[in-house]
Amino acid sequence: MTDLVFSSECLNCGSKMGEVRALGLAMEGGSIYCPKCKEHHNYHIFKSEMILKRVSVPVGYTGQTERKFYPLEKMSKRKVSITFDVILPISTSPPGEVYIYIAGNFNNWDSCDRKLNRKDDVLANTTIESLEGESLEYKYTLGSWKTVERKSDGSDMKNRTLDVVYGKNGCMEIKDTVERWSDVKCSLCGAIKSVSQMKFITEKSQGHEKYEWLWFCEGTCWPHRGKVVGSRKGQGCPYWTEGTCKIPPGFPCSLEKGSYLSCYVYRSK
Repeated sequence: MTDLVFSSECLNCGSKMGEVRALGLAMEGGSIYCPKCKEHHNYHIFKSEMILKRVSVPVGYTGQTERKFYPLEKMSKRKVSITFDVILPISTSPPGEVYIYIAGNFNNWDSCDRKLNRKDDVLANTTIESLEGESLEYKYTLGSWKTVERKSDGSDMKNRTLDVVYGKNGCMEIKDTVERWSDVKCSLCGAIKSVSQMKFITEKSQGHEKYEWLWFCEGTCWPHRGKVVGSRKGQGCPYWTEGTCKIPPGFPCSLEKGSYLSCYVYRSK
């Protein structure tokens, strides 16, 4: 007969204490230890159920002292509420100017699906639901993968990871710090700068429901922003005639011309 496998959680702190294996045919028992609380729990197993009890219960304790566990393949996963409290880099623009998002394997890595609440210039948070036992991976963005978080030296960082546990009350609180955002490229002059030196607008990509984040140098290119009028092969662009780009001298545009997603020609406001 295949062994039964039970999970176990400390009845004091909620930490996982490992797995217990048993045949479950007759009365079986033993002890399991919580390294976090340094406390032993006794268990006994009979008819495919495991009863876990605290050995030492402090005077006046009103919490759980006994709990029933079922084999892992029979036990339904419980919902867990996860709150992410995030410290942002001081270069992040104030609330209302940029938005912070979380993207991960729980939302198909959509870079602008889950918006965080901005509490002030450097604090943001959000809460999601998951199931105990899940393994999450995620990152923070400013709405697109061009503005994903990075290490303090500007290099790529690995996905953040999180193992979901139910704990004492089905709630987890995660504290993260974003060290830096990716530098972005100005859609007009092509300069690459920190997001703190840029402003952005969003335009719906041609033929798609997704939006394109378009960044501009604050103070120089920003006043020239406007609705995109460039199109495939220059159709509809007032500066594209007979296969040649005829942008007026001095107009700040150094990007490749000729397609909607690579040729951004703007009207003045």
